[in-house]
Amino acid sequence: MAIKLTDAQFDAAMERVGRLKRELDDLSIAAK
Repeated sequence: MAIKLTDAQFDAAMERVGRLKRELDDLSIAAK
């Protein structure tokens, strides 16, 4: 089932994904 997102919702979701990815990168670097 497809979920329709407005541009604003999509941008907000991508912002959250980007922030999570940066946090994961920081954690993986710290774990080394």
